[in-house]
Amino acid sequence: MSQLTPYLALAILPIAVSIPLEPVSFFWGWKHRFEPMPPDVAEKSEQFRRYAAFPVDLVVTVLVLFLALRNSLTISQLGLSSASWERKVLIGCGLGIMWVGLDWSLSRITFSPSRSRPSLFQKGSVSLWILIFLSGSFAEELWRSLCIVALMEAAHSKFFTVATTAFVFSIAHIWEPGDRRDVF
Repeated sequence: MSQLTPYLALAILPIAVSIPLEPVSFFWGWKHRFEPMPPDVAEKSEQFRRYAAFPVDLVVTVLVLFLALRNSLTISQLGLSSASWERKVLIGCGLGIMWVGLDWSLSRITFSPSRSRPSLFQKGSVSLWILIFLSGSFAEELWRSLCIVALMEAAHSKFFTVATTAFVFSIAHIWEPGDRRDVF
């Protein structure tokens, strides 16, 4: 494995989420700078932003798989295997439901201004919402596993590996224009 591979892997997610895939607000900002968007333009922008999550997830997945294959990493080394997949899916869904429940409970206890407005994805259909989160979860977990494997093979400590991956993941979500974070 190349010495540059772990750092290229870390860069995939922040770069992918910073690609401007939503043309409506981009061109509005280009032409009108600081003027507020009219409601019809804002609605069109939100529709584009809902669907822009899919190309971002596709870019992350393709780049992760390309980097993994280029460095002779197998899919099983990245944590994907068909062995006991039912148990893994059940654990993943259970932990996801627990996280959503905790997030929902905390949002009811604390006041958060962002919680008072409907989320971008709450306005879309339920099937679209589920597909966005499934594709995003898969792409992000695949990215995390590549980063962890690559950093560990580069002889970094477990603490450095986990901390660096978590830090870059959080930076990517701070920059993320699609804002999947405020769904609940």
